[in-house]
Amino acid sequence: MPIREPIKQLGKSTAVYGLGSVLNKVAAVLLIPIYTHYLTLSDVGILALLEMVEILMLTVVPLGMNNALWRNLPSKGKLGKRRMIFTAFVGTLVVNFILLGLIGFNHRFPAPFLGLEDNQSYLLLLVLTNVFFTFGFRFLLSLLQYEGKAGSYIIFSLSQFVGVLLVTVYLVALRGTELQGVLMAKVIVSAPIFLVASIAIFIKYISWPSPAEYVRLLRFGLPFVLFTLVMPVLSFSDRYFLKSFNIELTDIGIYYIAYKFGMIINMILVMPLQRGWIPMMYKMGIGEKSRQYLRDIMFYFSTVGVFLFMVISFFSEELIGVFAGQEYLVGSPIISVVAFAYLINGFRQFFMAGTVLTDKTIWLTLSSVSGMVINLVLNYFLIRKFGIWGAAWATLISYTLLSGLVYIISQNFVRLDWAWKRVFALFSITAIMFAGVIFLQAEFTDVRQIISLSGLVTFVILLRLTGIIGKKEITGVKSLFQRVRLPSLHRNL
Repeated sequence: MPIREPIKQLGKSTAVYGLGSVLNKVAAVLLIPIYTHYLTLSDVGILALLEMVEILMLTVVPLGMNNALWRNLPSKGKLGKRRMIFTAFVGTLVVNFILLGLIGFNHRFPAPFLGLEDNQSYLLLLVLTNVFFTFGFRFLLSLLQYEGKAGSYIIFSLSQFVGVLLVTVYLVALRGTELQGVLMAKVIVSAPIFLVASIAIFIKYISWPSPAEYVRLLRFGLPFVLFTLVMPVLSFSDRYFLKSFNIELTDIGIYYIAYKFGMIINMILVMPLQRGWIPMMYKMGIGEKSRQYLRDIMFYFSTVGVFLFMVISFFSEELIGVFAGQEYLVGSPIISVVAFAYLINGFRQFFMAGTVLTDKTIWLTLSSVSGMVINLVLNYFLIRKFGIWGAAWATLISYTLLSGLVYIISQNFVRLDWAWKRVFALFSITAIMFAGVIFLQAEFTDVRQIISLSGLVTFVILLRLTGIIGKKEITGVKSLFQRVRLPSLHRNL
C-alpha cells in the first residue's frame, strides 16, 4: 500500500527545504580539492578553527527566532503575523550588530587561540562579517519555507551555492589569495544576498516593532539556542582542544578533511530531514495518529541512515584519495566514527517531540547543557591522550549520551512506542555487515571496492529476507520518491 500522506509531505518538504543545507555542505565538500591543492596543511588547520567560530556564531545569532515564529505565527492574524515577523527580524538584527560588533572590536584577543598571527587577526573580522550577512539570508529562507514559496527558496539557495563555488575558485585558484580568499569569497557572496533579503523583508513585513513581543519570542526561542548549539559544540570544540594540546596544525588539517567526509550523512540526510520535519512536527501535534507517523518516519530514517553510513565507511579511502590526496589518507579510518556519530545524533530530532509539543523546552536547555559539558570533559581527557582519534571518539560518545538523555526526558512527558525491536534488528545486521566488510578489506586490499559493493548488496538482501524491510516499506519508498518533485519555479515565485 502507498505510504501515508504526512510522510509523503515530509519527503517533499525535506527535498525542497533541505536544499539550502545540502548545497551549503556540498559546496564545502566540492571545495576540498581547492583547499588541499592551494592551501598548506597548516592553513587548512587554521581554516578548521575559523570554521569552528563561524558555525558556533551562526548557531547563536538567530536567538531561536525561527522556532519561536513557527510556534506562534499560526495563531496570529495577517497584521499580527507581519508585526511579529518584522519584530523578530529587526530585533535580532540589532542584537547581532551589537554582539558581533563587540567581538570584532576586540578581535585581536581571541586570534592567538585560533592559531592566527597578529597580522592574520583580520581573518576573524571576515568570519564575523559573513556571520552577520548570513543571518539575514537564512531568516528569509525560513520565511519562504513558512509561506510555501519553494521556487524562491530554491533560487536563493542555488545563488549562494553557485556564488561561493565560483568566487572561491576565482580568488584562490586563479588569483592565489590562499586562506584570505576562502573567507573573502563568503563575504562577497553573502553581502548582496543579505541586501536583497533585507529589502524583501522590509517591503513585505514593515510595521512598528514591539519590544514586548520580541521579549516573548526570546523566552520561547532562547532554550533552542542551547539545543541547537549542541551540534556545533560537539562537532567543533574538539579543534580548540587539539590546538590547546599542541597538536600540529597539519594533523588538525587531516582531521578536518576526514571530518568533512564523515559529515556527509549529516549533510544529505540529517539536516535536510530536520528542515522538513520540525515545521511538520508542530503541525501534526502529538495525537495517536501522529505518534504512529513519528515511529514510521524514524524507522525510515534509520534504514536510509545505516545504508549511507556503510557507503561512506566502505569507500572512505576512495573519497579522500579522489577529493583530497594521499597525504590526507591517514585520516580515512576516522570517517566511520564521525559518520556514525551523526547518524546517532539524527535520532535526537525525533526524541525531542515529547518536550517541544508539551512546551517543556526548558528541559531541552538542561539536556543541551549536560551534553556540552560531557563533550568538553571527554574532549579534554581523550584528546590529551589519543589526539585526533580521541576527538573522533569524544564526538561519538557525546552524541550517543545526549540522544539518550533527550529520549529519557521526552518519554517522561509523552510515552511513545518507538518499535525498538525492529530498530535493534536493523542495527544488529548493520554491525555484522560492517565488521565483516572492514575485516575483509584489511585482508584483501586489492579487491576492496568489490568487497564493499558486495557487502552493500548483501545488506539489502538480508534486510529483505529477515522481513525488516517488507512490501510496505518498499512500496512506501517508491511512492515517496515518485512524489518528491521540485516544484515549478514560476508557480512559487
